[in-house]
Amino acid sequence: MTTALSEPLTPENYVRTANAIDRDGVFTKDYTRCVGDKLTVVGLRIGERPNHVVAFFGDTIVRHSAGMYSVARAVDGGA
Repeated sequence: MTTALSEPLTPENYVRTANAIDRDGVFTKDYTRCVGDKLTVVGLRIGERPNHVVAFFGDTIVRHSAGMYSVARAVDGGA
């Protein structure tokens, strides 16, 4: 069984989403990029390397029954 989280990842629901995934026992971390000359959070890294996935703002995170996560990309490509 797979379950999409109810809404795309946004700066407004980012912390709540990360906390929910952490409660499932899956590591999460800010995903950052340089925007202009400033390091900016642009999404969420889910899982540990090398098997992690990255959800950018606008993407929808999907939880699979085995406790794994995948990402449905936003039509515009996320952040």
